[in-house]
Amino acid sequence: MRLLAKVKESVGEEHYIDVYSALQEHAGEPIYYRTDHHWTSLGAYYGFLAWADNMGKFPYPYNTAGMKTLQSRINVAWTKDRIQYFPETEKKPVSVTYDFADTADSLYAPEYLETKNQYGFFLNDNHAFIEIHTGYNPGKTLFVIKDSYANSFVPFLIPYYQQIVMIDPRYYYDDVEQLMTQRGVTDV
Repeated sequence: MRLLAKVKESVGEEHYIDVYSALQEHAGEPIYYRTDHHWTSLGAYYGFLAWADNMGKFPYPYNTAGMKTLQSRINVAWTKDRIQYFPETEKKPVSVTYDFADTADSLYAPEYLETKNQYGFFLNDNHAFIEIHTGYNPGKTLFVIKDSYANSFVPFLIPYYQQIVMIDPRYYYDDVEQLMTQRGVTDV
């Protein structure tokens, strides 16, 4: 909690979104994977609701009962994690560019479900640079400085932005300000 308080102080209360409390309210639900450190799509959804509330946005009505469960493989004799996502996030076509070169027409990469890194299903795992074109809200471009938790969170933001540009500072080493200017960023 002290670290979160320090982050809040550093970024300013007007820029801080208390996702921790939102997740605490749902601590008895499967908001994190049992065999992985990431939050599940349900956990990311509760983070999204905290974001929408903080930003004064009307949250798109995702249906938690309608989450799609994907087959997950595990070779041990305990309850396995289930990879789930909200099919509503695929409602409108998107164009996704990874690392300025590879493109896809989906936020999801089902080939990862057959690997050890099943969380890679979300946004094709980790990349230095990801750019998503959505067709929503012309002129609105979001810039996200991310870690892997953003991979299951960002699909919820699709209806709010025409373009979402993401960098992972673990892998992206170019000029961030220049990239933001080039991409016409309106929100960070």
